[in-house]
Amino acid sequence: MLPLIGQLDYREWLRKLYEERKAQDAFFSYRFLADKVGMDHSLLIKVLQGDRHLADGSLDKWCSYLKFDKREDDYFRTLVKFCKTRSARERTQTLDRLLTLQGMRAQELDADQREYFKSWQPVALRGVIGLDGRMPPEEAGARLDPPLSPLEARDTLALLERLHLIRQEEDGRWALVDDFVEAGPQIDPQVIRDHQKQMMRLAAEAIDRHPPKHRQVSAATITLSASDLPEARERIRALRDSLLRLASESRSADQVFHFQAVLFPLTKMDAPSRRRNLPS
Repeated sequence: MLPLIGQLDYREWLRKLYEERKAQDAFFSYRFLADKVGMDHSLLIKVLQGDRHLADGSLDKWCSYLKFDKREDDYFRTLVKFCKTRSARERTQTLDRLLTLQGMRAQELDADQREYFKSWQPVALRGVIGLDGRMPPEEAGARLDPPLSPLEARDTLALLERLHLIRQEEDGRWALVDDFVEAGPQIDPQVIRDHQKQMMRLAAEAIDRHPPKHRQVSAATITLSASDLPEARERIRALRDSLLRLASESRSADQVFHFQAVLFPLTKMDAPSRRRNLPS
């Protein structure tokens, strides 16, 4: 059965599940499935097409029919709530719950670890160590693009150890203390802003440094209302978290990438504006 944990759209997951079962059994139908979960088959079709949502009262029968364990049961109910809610605050709360159930929450760094974000180098070198902790510092630094000098690599490795972001095992191999880390609220926001600027400069340089097959640059100029911004942020965050999930599931990772999505205004936010008239 298609794994549920990690999905962010329950209707798409149910549709794929139906198609998978239908491919195995020609007699499996919308009507058969609808009877099993106690709902009208025409409504079921609308749900699988993404036009309607499951009623909260139907979730018990769905969880029973799909034979979920406790974690999957909790995840499915939370996922339905996440997809149905229009409140940005509630979407954030339910998304946090989904990520907790996925078991991939990032460790928040405190003020004493702010040096990690003062340069792109510790972030990148930590990623290389996560790939292979057996490499000596000079080799790990040389793998970066742009590369680090042997002295820079040794100093950066020492910084990561001092900040308790990596540790040395008994066999001499370096290992990550936590799989994922992020800035905690105690870190000065200006430190994070400066770090983001560094990464954006690297992203701009990457357009010339790497061929298109090794990078992805996608952009669009769009019109939104200021009230749409919370939803836009949630969608960007959901994309980021889906990539984190992909990273956690990869069994053959051999490269370090940086993902950064930027949404910013091209018009003055405090200026009066005319609403776009939509066709009736």
